[in-house]
Amino acid sequence: MEAEVRDDEKTLRWQELTEGQKFTVAYVHASQMRQPTTKVLRLFNLARPVIVFGPKFDYCRIHHESCDVMNVILRQYL
Repeated sequence: MEAEVRDDEKTLRWQELTEGQKFTVAYVHASQMRQPTTKVLRLFNLARPVIVFGPKFDYCRIHHESCDVMNVILRQYL
């Protein structure tokens, strides 16, 4: 089941994120995967996924259109 993007969520392409936002996204995912943030950040830079942010940027997740490529890259390199 694909997670729909709600009206109060903001969708940004990886290239549109600031360096701080990129680091935060990588940090959040690295913490969940128990991997170094720098390593996960390199993989996100490679895949350049679409990221969904919650209202007030209180959470983030990978957009469903980027999940397949992220799964392949993460499985290959982690």
